[in-house]
Amino acid sequence: FVMNTPEEIRQAYRDYRAGRFA
Repeated sequence: FVMNTPEEIRQAYRDYRAGRFA
């Protein structure tokens, strides 16, 4: 996981969860 701004991390995390649990 790349260290980015909190907003980038939240966005990436939401995409990750969406991809995993969609």
